[in-house]
Amino acid sequence: MKKKISFIKFFILICICVTNIIFSKSIFSSDKKNNINNIKIQQNLSPIIKKILPSVVRIITDFDNLYHGYYYDDSLNQKKIDYLSNSQNNILKYESNFYKQPILKKIINEKICEDDCNSKLGSGVIIDSKNSYVLTNYHVISNASKIEVILDDGKEYEAYMIGKNKKIDLALLKLIDAENLQSIEIDNSTNVNIGDPVFAIGSPYNLNNSVTLGIVSSLNRIIDTNNVFDNFIQTDAAINHGNSGGPLFNLEGKLIGINTSMLSSNPESGNIGLGFSIPSRIIVRFINDILKYGDIHLSSLGISASNLSKDMIFQLALPLDKEAIIVNKIYKNSSAEEAGLKIGDIITSLNSKDVTDSILFKRELVNFLPNDSIFLKVFRNNRYYNISAKLHDYKRNILYAGKFHYKLQGALISEYDKEKLSNDMKNHKIKKFVLPSVNGIIINKFLDKSFSKRSGLLENDIITSVNMTPVKDIQTFKDALLINEDIIILEIMRNNKLIFKIIS
Repeated sequence: MKKKISFIKFFILICICVTNIIFSKSIFSSDKKNNINNIKIQQNLSPIIKKILPSVVRIITDFDNLYHGYYYDDSLNQKKIDYLSNSQNNILKYESNFYKQPILKKIINEKICEDDCNSKLGSGVIIDSKNSYVLTNYHVISNASKIEVILDDGKEYEAYMIGKNKKIDLALLKLIDAENLQSIEIDNSTNVNIGDPVFAIGSPYNLNNSVTLGIVSSLNRIIDTNNVFDNFIQTDAAINHGNSGGPLFNLEGKLIGINTSMLSSNPESGNIGLGFSIPSRIIVRFINDILKYGDIHLSSLGISASNLSKDMIFQLALPLDKEAIIVNKIYKNSSAEEAGLKIGDIITSLNSKDVTDSILFKRELVNFLPNDSIFLKVFRNNRYYNISAKLHDYKRNILYAGKFHYKLQGALISEYDKEKLSNDMKNHKIKKFVLPSVNGIIINKFLDKSFSKRSGLLENDIITSVNMTPVKDIQTFKDALLINEDIIILEIMRNNKLIFKIIS
């Protein structure tokens, strides 16, 4: 009996040994395969990088303001303006919130920047060799008095800006008298997946064309919930000071993003593996709109909505099986009003795609152009309705008056809306202020050192007439300014009194 037991133990021991050998070989084989794949990736990157390096550029800008533009934060973009006082102290200023950094001076050599000049460094990529177009971040060239672009071969060109959008943080540049350029191919970022290998090229700390390798860590990353264009590709490929505006590539050497920011413990620290890139889907939209319209051509549905959670659905005993959004407000003469949407409507899908979050819904609408038709599934009075809405052109509230006449350079204007201002005052519990019942254009703010401010105009002036022609909206204001190129005669409502102002 004892011998039989010994034999069984011996047999089990042999089985364990054989299993361990097989298992260890399997692990070794797997490790070996992974190592081979890693080596293969590195071997393939070399010729790809060599091929695309001529399309990556370094950008040096001279500017007068004492801030540095490596980091960009749009969360302090445009604050509400206090219309109730002309006091400068009561106006919340426009801010481009740049984290303070040591100023880079004489980055390349003496001829680029004199002793009393400040510079900032960034990267960019050539996206059209025929037209000499270069794409970069807006914050890289903001407030620039001079833009210099340096190619991989050392050639230097001056550039000027074709167009920009601050919220997207992109700018399109054109090189002056540039020849024999090489552009990059743009891929569709909707094909990018989490875990895909990617590499970034830029000039961190002025180290020309540095390459970093990583993976896509996340998609659709939102940093600022108030910015509908926040939809970043997150990567652990090292992004440092100077990488801003540089390209993010897939392993085919095609552009899938523009590196725009990184997250770190403090502004002075470097990469910690949290970099963010603007996806190429948004980039292509930006380029097309800039070249066709001069800015992003946004559409508008004209609603305000909030989330309807599962708990709220349960409390209201609604027959819905997932989250949705509920319409809180419908704006007058909007696409939503024309389509028949009503306050209290529950939107469950957009073009057959589930709608579960109001912020994500806004981001989906950004993908559509004015006059595009969208299809909404709406729950109303215990019934589902299919509603088609033709989107309107988005009207910007605040515009630069200098676009309409050079003598109004630096004034930021909008259509005067008594009802809106009244509501703002109620929300702020402000009383005993009489708003005039007039039509016109209100001056919201002035840019620093603006001609229009020096001419005697004030913030909160309401322009009711231009060149003896009444104005009621932006279009009539624009038309009236065309009457005389050299002299502007303005009728202004100031502190509830009419005055005339001649700007010559």
